[in-house]
Amino acid sequence: MIIGLEKEIQSITEVLSKTESEVQDLTTERDEAIRSKKEAEQDLLATTNRLKNKSQEAEAKTKQIELLKKEKSQSEIALNKSLTELKEKYRKQGKLLDEEQLECKKLEEEIETLERTIQELKK
Repeated sequence: MIIGLEKEIQSITEVLSKTESEVQDLTTERDEAIRSKKEAEQDLLATTNRLKNKSQEAEAKTKQIELLKKEKSQSEIALNKSLTELKEKYRKQGKLLDEEQLECKKLEEEIETLERTIQELKK
């Protein structure tokens, strides 16, 4: 009977030892899972922050592009206005030049006529 109890105690001790070992293994697995979960959360947070930063950079660049487009448009408008003014100025100058040339030609013709008249009168 004592031998039977010893065997039973030995069997219980073995089961208890296996159970303790399994508990340690499960605790280790749980700790690893917790660590892994925390690492994954940190990675997610870091990735989210990088995404926010990239998004902010993209928004800033979009605003900068819009500003440059606006400046370019204003510059083109001013340039076109200046070009139109210069065209008008040179058109007017061309018209005045044409008028002056026509008047000059008339005066030259009148001078020739007067010179002929003078020559005829001298004869």
